[in-house]
Amino acid sequence: MLIFLETIENEEDRSKVRQIYENYVSLMRCKANEILGNRHDADDAVQNAFVRIIDHLEDLPSPNCTQTKWYVVTAATNAAIDIWRKRKRDSEVLYDDAFMSGDSRDPYQGDNEIIREMLKLSSRDQQLLYYRHVYGYKNAEIAELLNMTEEAVKKAVRRAEERLGEKCREDGII
Repeated sequence: MLIFLETIENEEDRSKVRQIYENYVSLMRCKANEILGNRHDADDAVQNAFVRIIDHLEDLPSPNCTQTKWYVVTAATNAAIDIWRKRKRDSEVLYDDAFMSGDSRDPYQGDNEIIREMLKLSSRDQQLLYYRHVYGYKNAEIAELLNMTEEAVKKAVRRAEERLGEKCREDGII
């Protein structure tokens, strides 16, 4: 926040941004966290929202009015959605590169035995486990990515985890 204040030359505008921050930062974090489910990403969204707020500071009336509250919450929501979309886009690219390249070589070169066992599963099971455990996606997010219902995702992830557990037990890993 202090870095943003340094970019503002006018003391009146700096005071306005401080007031907006003090009044609404908790609400903005809550809203961003609802969308992202991750406190660190929510903080990033709030920072991005403040960049937008500072860019449009002259359009905002008093820091304590309803219009300003609506604007900052909308800015936080939009910033969170942007981060969520980027995360979704990045995960699809990473998943495609790592697991769906059609390359017969094992894309994993490390020594983690559980990852090696996971790579022996079907691509669908790999995908589900990847979204759940690497990216920490919730059932609703995975459902949206894969055009499934939340209940179907819940069952499919549980079954994939069970199959991974069976493979690990068969090979004496656990």
